Amino acid sequence: MNRLDLIDSDRVLGRHPQHHQQSPPFTYCAYGLGIQSDLHLPEFIPAKVDHDVTIHVDYDRAPDDCVSAEMTKQSIAVKLSHGEVAVYVKDSGVFLVQNGTEIVVIPASSASEQQIREALLGKVMGILLHQRLQLVLQASAVNINGGAVLFLGKSSQGKSAMAAALQAQGWDLMTDQMAAVTLDQGVAKISSGSPTLNAPLAAAAEQTSGCDASLLPPRGQQLGDYPPENSPQLPLPIRGLYFLSTGPEQGIQPLKSHEAMIKLIHHSGLVAPLRARGTRQLLQCAALIKACPVYRLTHPRSLSVLSDMASLLACHAMQL
Repeated sequence: MNRLDLIDSDRVLGRHPQHHQQSPPFTYCAYGLGIQSDLHLPEFIPAKVDHDVTIHVDYDRAPDDCVSAEMTKQSIAVKLSHGEVAVYVKDSGVFLVQNGTEIVVIPASSASEQQIREALLGKVMGILLHQRLQLVLQASAVNINGGAVLFLGKSSQGKSAMAAALQAQGWDLMTDQMAAVTLDQGVAKISSGSPTLNAPLAAAAEQTSGCDASLLPPRGQQLGDYPPENSPQLPLPIRGLYFLSTGPEQGIQPLKSHEAMIKLIHHSGLVAPLRARGTRQLLQCAALIKACPVYRLTHPRSLSVLSDMASLLACHAMQL
């Protein structure tokens, strides 16, 4: 049984404290941060670490107390104030992201734990990482021989499927759907984020790769189960960026700097609600392109080629 099976994700979280048993806070390691949370977050790696970020559930307020009626008419809405971003997500609630150190969850009365986690671990966490001056990318990442390989693309272009295929071939998944890049003295690195794939993608990758399920890394490993060199707390240098594109033929081509810059700006869109296209983000994108090579990975829209594409990419990345 994996960690995602340990909770009933459809259980209504609600917003009244008398409906919930008090329990010690959970602690995790994700994106290079220690996280202390009132909520069980099985997508993150449990770890006994000092916390940089706290996630607190506020049962004393309702979403309507924090956002305007106009905001609640939208599926997602954002309100900015000094040091705080209020994110309204329909059917989930309001998330107050404060100074890159705290997220306050004010759940909707009928919100399930799964709805809360989907909102929290997507745009809300992306906004917090943005507040911490990291470059947030719509990307999945895999550890190939001690270097991070990132796949960027739209939700339908196969980021998670490619990551699942590589994981089925024995490479360690670092994060799915969102990566946070740090840049220091010309070196670009990422730390493990949410190293868990959804079950349908993992099953599809297993079938198309011909890999026995026993070879897949167990989902929900405890921090102590990782060898030191693969510890999710340790950031890895980025080997390369691969923008996914569908086409009749499979292949890998280098991208020129100006094309890579345009694509990278577009795929740093997890903080799009903030419309954060300022100088810092542009400089970060330019520094990332300078720090590591960028490619277009073209593949047919078919699960049957996943195994071949994963092998091609792994061989290409190991030569960087």
